[in-house]
Amino acid sequence: PARILTFNGTVTTPWMKDIVLPCKAVGDPPPTIKWIKGNTNGTPTLVLVDGRRSVHGNGSFIIRTVKAEDSGNYSCVASNNWGSDEITLNLQVQVPPDQPRLTVTKTTTTSITLSWIPGDNGGSSIR
Repeated sequence: PARILTFNGTVTTPWMKDIVLPCKAVGDPPPTIKWIKGNTNGTPTLVLVDGRRSVHGNGSFIIRTVKAEDSGNYSCVASNNWGSDEITLNLQVQVPPDQPRLTVTKTTTTSITLSWIPGDNGGSSIR
């Protein structure tokens, strides 16, 4: 049967970097590999292979210059005539934080008082 030697897990990467999601599979006959991305509506779809995304000969899935919308669960499915195996990797892309929303709360002739609501932290803690 087909077996995947890579483990489930979480991969965290900064925005605009290249990332490799590993999927080392073995079997006799050698398994075929397909990658599936889980969508927010619950319907998984085969990953789109284009100039930015590709599947390497060793089964790894490569995404160049990752973006926020690349975040999510990716499943590697290895299958042959004797069976299949699957792992899921959670990709978390850390993007630059949004700017805070400023509000003027008080003004005088010599001062101004502001309050703000922090923007989205982009997936990483702000220090």
